[in-house]
Amino acid sequence: PPFEAIILGGSKVEESAYSPPYEDSLYSGVEKSLTFGVLVMIVSRFMQKTGLSCFLFHLLTGTKGDFVCEAKVVEVAWTIAGTSLASKLVDVLSTAMRAINVSRVGAPRGSAQQLKVISVVNRTASFAKIGIFVIGVLFLLDAVNLPVRNLSTSLGFITIAFGLASQQLAINYLSGLNMMLFKPFQVGDLVQAKDIYGVVMDVGLIHTKLRGRENETISAPNSTFTNSPLVNYSTRETRVLRMKFGLKSPEDVDKLLNITSTITQRLMDNPQVRIES
Repeated sequence: PPFEAIILGGSKVEESAYSPPYEDSLYSGVEKSLTFGVLVMIVSRFMQKTGLSCFLFHLLTGTKGDFVCEAKVVEVAWTIAGTSLASKLVDVLSTAMRAINVSRVGAPRGSAQQLKVISVVNRTASFAKIGIFVIGVLFLLDAVNLPVRNLSTSLGFITIAFGLASQQLAINYLSGLNMMLFKPFQVGDLVQAKDIYGVVMDVGLIHTKLRGRENETISAPNSTFTNSPLVNYSTRETRVLRMKFGLKSPEDVDKLLNITSTITQRLMDNPQVRIES
């Protein structure tokens, strides 16, 4: 089945829903990764044949040896190439899924359902790229014969030091996990926290993006929604709307009554509006 049908379950999509330029395509990623790996192999072989590898090793360590073999340059290069290709694959798939979701026939642009799909895709892509980076680093350390198991203690201390040095970043990260777990609001909800008011577009690990009153994009730290009172206007089926009218002079009373009666009548004609005295 076509790629669109796999992602959308057979929903109709517009033709050319996702047609990226070559630089943003998976073919470009494969080409760059293979070019990098093969180029490193050629340069490494040249260094070994000409003696530059032994000279470089002696220059760095003062002893005899082969720099290409001892540093495992080729293995490191292919590890980097594979990690880069996997990250490129995640980017291409996430971009394609976002583009196809936006171009679905019959799906209104900017709808809550569409925003939820895009948010899930962005979040999944972020976690996937973090996982690919960690796995790539572990393979890289193993390629150069570093004791990966013994590094766990050092990494723990580094993590603690990083957390202390960037407390605000850690707070926003924990706030993001808290919102993903307890879900005080969802993508597409209309919320207000402090002076921030808008429709939630995406809930990230550090920031949350909203669409404001004037269709602007607001990026707010996650701690804003966990450390202050949060109003979610979308959790109830009905909302109370209070309207106030001012009078410049007593002669405007008749105009005001006409205006209020007109508004009341139009609201009563709307089946989705319930008027309470």
